Amino acid sequence: IFMGTLNFLDNTIFLFYFIDMPKKSWILKVIPFSGSAEEKEIKITPLKLRLVLSFLIIFFSFLTFSAYRYITLEVDYAKTEKLARENVFLRKELKDLREKISRIDSLLERIYEHDVNLRTLAQLDPPPPEIKEMGIGGELEEPKDPLAKEIFKNKMDLDRMLKFAEFELNSYQTIATKLEKDVNLRARTPSIYPVNGRFTSGFGYRRDPFTGRIKFHHGVDFAAPPGTPVVAPADGVVRNIKWLSGYGLTMEIYHGYGVSTFYAHLKRVNVKVGQQIHRGDVIAFVGNTGRSTGPHLHYEVRVFGKAVNPLNYIIPPSTYYD
Repeated sequence: IFMGTLNFLDNTIFLFYFIDMPKKSWILKVIPFSGSAEEKEIKITPLKLRLVLSFLIIFFSFLTFSAYRYITLEVDYAKTEKLARENVFLRKELKDLREKISRIDSLLERIYEHDVNLRTLAQLDPPPPEIKEMGIGGELEEPKDPLAKEIFKNKMDLDRMLKFAEFELNSYQTIATKLEKDVNLRARTPSIYPVNGRFTSGFGYRRDPFTGRIKFHHGVDFAAPPGTPVVAPADGVVRNIKWLSGYGLTMEIYHGYGVSTFYAHLKRVNVKVGQQIHRGDVIAFVGNTGRSTGPHLHYEVRVFGKAVNPLNYIIPPSTYYD
């Protein structure tokens, strides 16, 4: 027998538990403290106890599972909401990226057109039109999800434009190198009159003024008063200054690319051997040294040591070049 008390609604209730051993059951007597209430007796069998306990276990299990599902669903809903917002933001970003890709594509097209024009001016072969596609090899599987498909397309376009931009950079570097070489070549190519004088004798066979015999004249002659400035017809370096039999005081300038110029019958020079000179610099003065009938400049242009007609390397001042 077990006896105990329980306070409920300001009334004290006495509880008595009796165990009916032969029937293997429990009897619960409820004796109210107040005399106005009746006694109650509740018989609890093992089966009922197991049913009650099973119900309680199932109830609390269901309650626990429901609480867990509620919490997880709330978390999943929050995640879903976050993913939905991120999806909207990502689609907006992809749209902006697509617009930028289109603008970059248009700029690259204009760069390509300028590249073609510049290559024509630089006398270089134009790039092939198919170079704009800049394809890549191998099999590529395109995703089926629309969003992933858009990302895949953007990536492919960016890779293509990156390769095309690298190609154009190399192409422009090639053009710049060619133009620099052309500028240097023009600067070092004789192209102006070396002296302000009167043309008196041309390149080729002529009658020697001293012997009367026909001889080959390797340059051209310009008559001018003694001391008239002689200017460099192009950029170069002074190779040598020396006296030569028949030519008197001479000077040679090497301009590069196998081209040199030779000056004879000089009165004096205004430069030193090894000195860098530029087109238009005063390098010497007209004289009458050597075998000469009067003050003049003997001027030669040599290509890899062979004399050529200097008049082919003189652009008249009145000639206009765009």
